Amino acid sequence: LTLSEAQSVVAREAGFSSWPKLKHHIEESTLSGADLGELIINAAFAGDDDAVRTMLDRDPASVRGSIHVAAAVADVQAVLALLDADPPLADRRSGKRNWPPLLYLCCSRYRRAEQDAASARLRIAKRLIELGADVNAAGLELGYTAPCVNQMFDEHEWRPIDGAVGRSANTDLARLLLDAGA
Repeated sequence: LTLSEAQSVVAREAGFSSWPKLKHHIEESTLSGADLGELIINAAFAGDDDAVRTMLDRDPASVRGSIHVAAAVADVQAVLALLDADPPLADRRSGKRNWPPLLYLCCSRYRRAEQDAASARLRIAKRLIELGADVNAAGLELGYTAPCVNQMFDEHEWRPIDGAVGRSANTDLARLLLDAGA
């Protein structure tokens, strides 16, 4: 009996049609809120809108508990509510990347082709800046692959202006950052 055959038997006995489906079920059921938040952010950065929506449907509260997740998905209501409750969140670093909210907001590709998402990003960025967010805050991304070359870098340093131009492709957001001193 091969490993894959044994895995198939285990999966079928557990009521799943395949090993990957059983594995996916186990991984999803053991995710903490923070882990799900990181998965949402990763999908938002990758521009995988379907994956982001699926995870948000699974746990809508994930954006209400993390300004970084809320910023990455450009959820205006969640960001503003979190900032109203704790204004210093505007420049607090957190998450796996240890980035401030403005950097998560600017580097997200989630819904980047949608005008209402672009407007939401602009509104959130204005509020973050009003509350003291550093428009030049840098953050490292480990294992970054440059989209224009077939090269993997150990790490890449991002700033909000880099994300606004290179990832979210939002000229109004870039203009706001430049006007604020980026």
